[in-house]
Amino acid sequence: MAHPGARFPTESADDILAAGYSGGESEEGSDLLDDSDLEMDEGEPEPPAELTPEQKLAQAEAFKQEGNAHYKKGHYGKSIDFYSKAIELNPNSAPYYTNRATARINLQRYKEALPDALASIKCDPVFIKGYLRAAKCHVQLGQLTEAEKVLTLLKVRLRDNASAKDDATIAEEQARVAALQQQMAEVRRCFDAGQYVAALRLAKALDEEMTAALDVKLIIAESLLQAKKFGEALKLVSGVYRDNSQDTRVLTLRGMALYYTDNSPLAQKHFQQVLQSDPDNKRAMRYRKLLRKMDSTKAAGNAAFKARRAGEAVRLYTECLALDPLNDSWNAVLHSNRAAAYMQAGRFDQAVVDCQSSLALNDQAAKVWVRKARCDTELERYEEAVRDFESAARLDPDNREYAQMVRDAKLELRKSKRKDLYKILGVKKQASDADIKKAYRKAALKWHPDRHSSGTAEEKEKATAMFKDITEAYETLSDAKKRRRYDSGADLDDMGGGGHGDMGDMGDVFNMFFGGGRGGMGGGMGGMGGGMGGGMGGGGFRHAHRGHRH
Repeated sequence: MAHPGARFPTESADDILAAGYSGGESEEGSDLLDDSDLEMDEGEPEPPAELTPEQKLAQAEAFKQEGNAHYKKGHYGKSIDFYSKAIELNPNSAPYYTNRATARINLQRYKEALPDALASIKCDPVFIKGYLRAAKCHVQLGQLTEAEKVLTLLKVRLRDNASAKDDATIAEEQARVAALQQQMAEVRRCFDAGQYVAALRLAKALDEEMTAALDVKLIIAESLLQAKKFGEALKLVSGVYRDNSQDTRVLTLRGMALYYTDNSPLAQKHFQQVLQSDPDNKRAMRYRKLLRKMDSTKAAGNAAFKARRAGEAVRLYTECLALDPLNDSWNAVLHSNRAAAYMQAGRFDQAVVDCQSSLALNDQAAKVWVRKARCDTELERYEEAVRDFESAARLDPDNREYAQMVRDAKLELRKSKRKDLYKILGVKKQASDADIKKAYRKAALKWHPDRHSSGTAEEKEKATAMFKDITEAYETLSDAKKRRRYDSGADLDDMGGGGHGDMGDMGDVFNMFFGGGRGGMGGGMGGMGGGMGGGMGGGGFRHAHRGHRH
């Protein structure tokens, strides 16, 4: 990525000096009236007499002293007012300009201070303070080449007239400028190489030395964007924007920061403003196109979801996620939306993954925690569901619905620690009485111990245990009162369940279901399509089971 463009446009010291400096003087035209041409009413006061040159100089010096007094108190604004009055009376005094420049420098108004410093040099070509103030302004504005020129010009003009102290001061300032030039070169190298962390660290250090350098601030802002510190980038570039609202580089970066902080409408306005003044600006064109594509694709995904076309919604959200991996806030929403589409399709595992991706980008979204918790519930991950619902409730403690969700999840967790009678019969929790009877019939015939009489001891034990659970499940779920208590979370022991230790009790349930008293299963299990088939000898299941007891 290329670094932000060029520095502030400014004239060099040589250009300004060559062009001359008016010092605020103006020429009077020949058509102007003088006092003698005006008719004065007798009642009007006479205009004040014009000051003599000596009086002007004295008054200017008095204004300067008042300015100095305010400056010493830190009242830089007031000191500037008095220095300006002094300059108006005596525009040829170099110290007046450097004094005003110094006050403006203290207010960090370097763009205004620089012309004052250069004006002082015009007044006195060997006035050292003027050169040093100009160099300081150039440095703060990031105009290091101009600072170098000013210091070189000072050295040339002093020639052999400089004192040892002056030479040392000039050499020190030149060394400082050279060091800053090296640092700036390293910042640009890291930035151009995509080493944004290093560029950010070096540029921040340089910003402390060159506090009004636009190039440095733009590099910091873009490095912050690359580091996904979008809020910090927006704050920085918005501060720069106040004084550079027409600079296309500033407008583009501020538009990017707004886009990444979820303010797409205002970002789009910034990119449009850039393209009005620079129609070929590729970065602004790319982001404007990106915003339009993202908005339209997301809207299409939302429409597909509302129409219950889950597969199409998943495809569109996936396409939208690939448009800009850098936009965390946008992608957090898209992952959450795709999770909802997966849930609509019954693909809860994939929905959980998307919820996790969304929360990794923004863990302050209570609705996403709720969405993940519902997926966990569907997947029977009840402990995880409780934690997720609790996370949502912490983010919105006044939400009563979330508080109820936590209670419900804890109930489901407690229920999950019991035997799942619905799962034992292989039916859903919403199963009808007919579904439960049908499931019991199928499971009881499959796991009846007599059917496994020729199996190994382990197989017989498993069949007996399964048959016991099947009987217990049927006995509970086929009784409306017991089923309601079970669904409310009651333990089986509290309901009188779990007491089928005697195989005869299970046989009673079995025989009652299948008509009872039809003899043992010695005749085999053949012909079970409509019943047990093959006559069952006397004694029914109780007798048959005791024949297999070890």
